[in-house]
Amino acid sequence: MSNILDLLTDAVRGSYDYDSHAKFADAYGRNRYTEPGQRNAFAHAYLSAMIALEHSMPEAEILGNGREIVPTLNYYFRGGDDSRTDTYRDLYNNAVGRAIGAYARQN
Repeated sequence: MSNILDLLTDAVRGSYDYDSHAKFADAYGRNRYTEPGQRNAFAHAYLSAMIALEHSMPEAEILGNGREIVPTLNYYFRGGDDSRTDTYRDLYNNAVGRAIGAYARQN
């Protein structure tokens, strides 16, 4: 299933300036936050905000939340790690990012 995630990431890499945004989120997160969870939350919110701002809310939702499908399916169908709590956090942070992106787009 990780191949699906790799394919999704490769598909959006050029069209959504993914690498540039991901590098910024990583660098900013490392300089600003000490906890890995805080850095991860920022990265999810930032990437979702940028896709919503530069493209659309539906695209940000599909791409951000689509990345969470793989760990969920691994848990339910392959006996993988129970990462539901992390998934819910990521979905929440994606939603916050989309709201920020929508606000920035309107103003």
